[in-house]
Amino acid sequence: MQFTLTERVQPLLVWSICLAVFWVVFLWGFFDRGPLSLGINAAVLLLLVLGLLGSVFPASSPMWSTKQWRWLVPFLLIAASYALYATPIIKIINIPVVPLLFVVFVTHALLGNHAARWGWAFAQTLVLRAFAWLGALGAAIKEYSRALFGTRNSNTARRAIAGAILLLVIVVMVILPLLSSSDPQFKTLVQPLLDFLGRLAEIETLWRVVVGVVIALLSLALGLAWSARPEVRESDSGTHADAIVSGIVVGGIFLVYALFLIIQVKRLWVADLPIDFSETEILVKSGFWQLLALSIINALIFLATYAKTNTLVQRLLAAFTIASLLLVFSAAWRMALYVTLYGFSYEKFFAAYTVLFSIILFAWLVFRFFGGARRDLVKFTAFLFLWMYATLCVFPVEQFIMRANMALAARPDSRIELFEMTMLSSDVLGYVEKRSNDPRFKEWGEWIERTREQLAQKSWYEATVSDVVYQAHK
Repeated sequence: MQFTLTERVQPLLVWSICLAVFWVVFLWGFFDRGPLSLGINAAVLLLLVLGLLGSVFPASSPMWSTKQWRWLVPFLLIAASYALYATPIIKIINIPVVPLLFVVFVTHALLGNHAARWGWAFAQTLVLRAFAWLGALGAAIKEYSRALFGTRNSNTARRAIAGAILLLVIVVMVILPLLSSSDPQFKTLVQPLLDFLGRLAEIETLWRVVVGVVIALLSLALGLAWSARPEVRESDSGTHADAIVSGIVVGGIFLVYALFLIIQVKRLWVADLPIDFSETEILVKSGFWQLLALSIINALIFLATYAKTNTLVQRLLAAFTIASLLLVFSAAWRMALYVTLYGFSYEKFFAAYTVLFSIILFAWLVFRFFGGARRDLVKFTAFLFLWMYATLCVFPVEQFIMRANMALAARPDSRIELFEMTMLSSDVLGYVEKRSNDPRFKEWGEWIERTREQLAQKSWYEATVSDVVYQAHK
């Protein structure tokens, strides 16, 4: 793949430099300080990434057009979430999830009307796009060299830069020290400059320069690689599944689920949970993992058989989906009982959210059997996940967990231990401080002091709206 300095490459250079400079100035050291150091800075960084990716879109179909809102708005919500809340668990999850979502949906948007159904062909295109930047690294180095030093036949810029560097070295290392030693007033005048240049030579500054150069090159390589339209692979929408094989597999699995539902009918809709905690975990978590396994199995079955077999197999598939939906409702009911007694945690909140996602997905699958047109199951699932994930990011998770557990703890049969919520972050600091005299929060003193200290150590660009609201009502 060949790349040349065109009008499209020039904005990519600007965006890549902005990304590199912003990273080494406002996100330096976040690996050491953890996700709590990601606030306004991370939100702006994601907007810069969107700007870089927006530069690869053709002028006829820009990324910021209303045509792209279905996938672009969720990314804007995810970016905004960094500036809204401190919730560290979501910021950690974002690190692997957001790049993957970028690959999927930016590729989909660039394909436009040429996009095939979201099958194996589309998956292969995604893999190629995810690693395309590796092949563009050499081109990125050449483009930066060309931008800095000009063409091979014109070395005026290179000579000018070399002269400026030589001048700086002579002045700083020879002339200024000699003149400063001869005149105290002159030394007072230039000492701040010498101190500043001395700090530039520190090891951290050198590392920032190195990291900045690497980020600039990687960003430009990504932009160059993605500027080429994705390869449109042959659609696999015309393939058909063997009706006999599909009928046996779908019908057999349906019978297994039907038998399971009959045997477990007394436990599927339990009215109460065991007193023993270990028994409760077995009852609830087994249902949740059944749900997770069912989701994966059903997705694979639908990919292989939906609208690709005869009417009989499609009816079996519909019955199979309804049976699966019943198991999902059962798991949701048991999760509700579990939360009512033991309260929310990160794990139980995300498990409940996964149950909700699965209910919506399975309900849509059942509904689709009453529709005439074939729908792209994988595409719908991906967009559903994107929107629900973006909504989760901007949802005040920790405030919800704290307030819900406080309400549930007032129940006479509650088994909630409020001190277990000390895993929460500064998003609930103000709420806890207002109740510091409550006997239920008598053990929270160390958490309060530690959280206050974390807030005090934050720079202004690491703050969130939650932090600002806390400071305003302090």
